[in-house]
Amino acid sequence: MSKYISEKIHSVQVKTYIHRFVVAYKKSAENVIELATVIGETYATLNEDQFKDFCKKIGYTTRSAYFSKMKTIYANLDRFKDVMQELPGNYTT
Repeated sequence: MSKYISEKIHSVQVKTYIHRFVVAYKKSAENVIELATVIGETYATLNEDQFKDFCKKIGYTTRSAYFSKMKTIYANLDRFKDVMQELPGNYTT
């Protein structure tokens, strides 16, 4: 295989991995927004016992740091949706 063809294949492979990474990273930010929306909506619409049951069934307590972060994100959704493309793939960064 010539050096040119080898470099071309390498370039295509790198571009493919970059594309997969960018798509997954974007989906991660979108998934954080969706999780925050679900948690925020359940917190806003369910009564206290129903919300506790929801939390228990998904493996969290109502006072967990995770839920606190998700409720904060939910409370600020308007700010995040305008900058969705720039959001990190992880809510803790």
